[in-house]
Amino acid sequence: MYMQRRYVLSILMLAVVACVSMNVHAQPVQQYLSNQSLTAAHLSVSVDGEHAPSQSWWKRIWSYLGIRNARIRPEIGTTLRVESSAYASSPYQTDATPCITAAGTTVRPGVVATNFLPLGTIVSVDGKKYIVEDRMNARYDGYYMDIWFPSTSEALEFGRKKLAITIIGYGEPGDVIEPTPTPFVSPEPEKTMWRAIADFLVTKTYKDPNRYDVNCTN
Repeated sequence: MYMQRRYVLSILMLAVVACVSMNVHAQPVQQYLSNQSLTAAHLSVSVDGEHAPSQSWWKRIWSYLGIRNARIRPEIGTTLRVESSAYASSPYQTDATPCITAAGTTVRPGVVATNFLPLGTIVSVDGKKYIVEDRMNARYDGYYMDIWFPSTSEALEFGRKKLAITIIGYGEPGDVIEPTPTPFVSPEPEKTMWRAIADFLVTKTYKDPNRYDVNCTN
């Protein structure tokens, strides 16, 4: 009888210790999520002029863990301010497969890379449609967007911009986005003789920025 009481008492003590231990380990995570809110408000990004709505705890946890397919879907119609840059299909700007996106599709006009939206998200920028099919370097964990261009020279011409993007839908990677956008590239003026001479001298003096670009249309 004495041994049975000791056995029961030991089980109760273990249960109490386990509960206390779980509470102690869960508390820092809750504090971290409270202090490091994984929403647009934490990143000082406005959503339709207001802070982003708070997300449920499980969505914050999934986002914190960085699971790709668990990225939170903003509501359709949400407008965000992003820091936008550009890239081309070059091994020095991408990984070892410059023509293949993170979604496994082939790059094409209209493809953008972000780390904060799910793959397949369709956004509108200045009335043009784009689809998220690629990812940026992991260090870009805020509201950044990279627009794909056919050449490095076009990407350099685009530079960096602060843009307003609007979530207009959710599709699947590989969906055809119509009309095919020609993002932010001003039409090339008619080349005169003097312009041709200047271009020739520039290419002889400076290295061609497109020399490492890969043709992804074949």
